[in-house]
This record gives sequence, C-alpha cells and structure tokens, in this order.
Amino acid sequence: MAHKKQGLSRFIKLRYAFAFVAGMNAQYVAAPLLLDGFDDHLRTRGLDPAVAAGLADHDIYVHSETGRTQLYDIIKPSLLWDKPESPYALLGAHDRLLGQCRLVLFDLDVRQIAADLSGTSIDAVRDVSHLQKAFNDYIALHEARHCHTDNRALGNHSSEADADIHALRALAGQEYARELGILVRHFRALGLMKTLSHDTSASLYAEAQGRPLPSEAEIVMTETNIIAAVRMDMMMTCYAEQMRDMPADRLTPAIQATLRQSREGHPAFMPEILQKLYDNDRLEAAARARVGQYLAAVRYFLPQVGAELRDGQTPEWRCAPL
Repeated sequence: MAHKKQGLSRFIKLRYAFAFVAGMNAQYVAAPLLLDGFDDHLRTRGLDPAVAAGLADHDIYVHSETGRTQLYDIIKPSLLWDKPESPYALLGAHDRLLGQCRLVLFDLDVRQIAADLSGTSIDAVRDVSHLQKAFNDYIALHEARHCHTDNRALGNHSSEADADIHALRALAGQEYARELGILVRHFRALGLMKTLSHDTSASLYAEAQGRPLPSEAEIVMTETNIIAAVRMDMMMTCYAEQMRDMPADRLTPAIQATLRQSREGHPAFMPEILQKLYDNDRLEAAARARVGQYLAAVRYFLPQVGAELRDGQTPEWRCAPL
C-alpha cells in the first residue's frame, strides 16, 4: 500500500512538473497568437508605428492592461506576471530562437515616481499631467529598445541610456517632444544615489548637448564621488574627533542612523546638503555637473523645495550617538 501511495505521489509530482514545463514553453509559442503586436499597441496609444522603425530587431508582442491578455495569463506561469513595479522587456533564449520579444507594459504616474524618489508626498510634486501620456509613450519605446540585440550587448547602465536616447529620438517628431525631453532628463536626474543602473541623466544631457556619452565606469565613479562627499560632510560634522581614534566600521551604524533620521520628514534635506557641496565647490568636475542636474530636477519637480534652496538655508545633520 505504501509503495502504491509513493507511486501515486511521484506521478502527481511528475504531472505537475510536466504541466509547468509545458506552460513555460507554451507562453513563447502563444505570444504571437494571444498578445497584441507592438504596432497595434502603438496605434492604441495614438502613435504611428513608423516611430518605432529600427528600435528592435525582434518581433514585439505586448502584455498590457488593455490588450488581449486574459487567455495568455492562463498559459503563462503566474510567477512571471505578478504585476511588477515597472514595465520591462522579456528576451530569453526561447524568445531569441523564435525571433520575438515580449513587453510587459502599463501606465506609470510620473508624479508618483518623483514623489517616491524624493521622499515626499505627491501633492508636493509639480503638476505635469499634460505630459502623462507622452511619458508613457516614452516608456513603451524605451522598453522596445531592449528588444534589440545591440542594446542587450551593452552593460547595465549603458543599456538603459541607449534605450532612453533611442526612445526620445523616436518621439522627436511629436508636438510634445521638447517638453518630454526636459521631463525625462529631470526624471532621471532625480534618481541620484537611488537607482544607479537607471541613472542616465549624464548621458541624456550629453546627448542633448551633442557631447560624447560618458562610459559606464565614469558614471559609477561620479556617483561614488558624490556619495563619498556626502559621507565626509556628515562625518566631519558629527564625528570629526572620533574619526582619529575609531575604526571606520565602528562608525557605520551611527552614519546610517544619522542619514536616516536627518532625512525623515525633511524632503529638502538631501537637496540642501548637495546644494552646499555644489556651492562650496567640494566636488570634482563630473560629480559637480551631476549634482547640478539633480538640483535642477529638484527645482523642476518640487517647487517648494526649490524655493528653500534659493533661500540658502544651511542643512543640519541630526547626528546619531555612537
């Protein structure tokens, strides 16, 4: 009897394993049949599919909130469609074999993202509702660029910069193009010290000004220099005496606590710190330029915080005890 139960249990496990594998493979084959093509998706957004010419070198199929996805959701394993935080492109080995790429797209609220990045409420963010559709047009074309082999061959940051630049170029003929370019540059700049892989601000400014794009190593070094400058300002303010006698790792918990409690309930704090470093010329050239982009983004998205920066307030670190 025990052998019979074990055999039944093994059969059930094998059946579920087979069903899972079949589902995993069916999702690739079913995409062209059950998902909208990218051209159709662009038409639903009011865009001429010609804007996407050359963006990708795979056929694109779109999983969206408005598309024909109900049956596909049954076939596709749910572990790949618990609604993510942001849209993304799927170009796995099976997709490449079939010459296809799948996008998961849904509209984002740019004001909410700006609020999350700056640690403030959405009410404090500038009203950019007239660019909401344009922003999500850009997102769709950004993700489509990730369906190109050349883009996939780039490093993490370079891939994101390439996708941003190609998406904005594709939309250059739209009435909103100039305003959208400004919005996206500020949107990316606001992510300083938060989203390094997507910190394409320096690349977007270089593209707009006709300068060579910075390398991935230069982007990482710039961010490292900014973080080091902020950390040093904190340590010299709070722990100058202890630094001489105490190992650095002993200071780490206090530094983390100081940063956390200094920023709590004070969305202007980090902009004020960076404004001070910028004004005092305590940053190397690339880092100073990147901080300038961040401060411009703060003034664009957060008018009240921008006004406080103009008042020249001196930020005060809330030093945590050791």
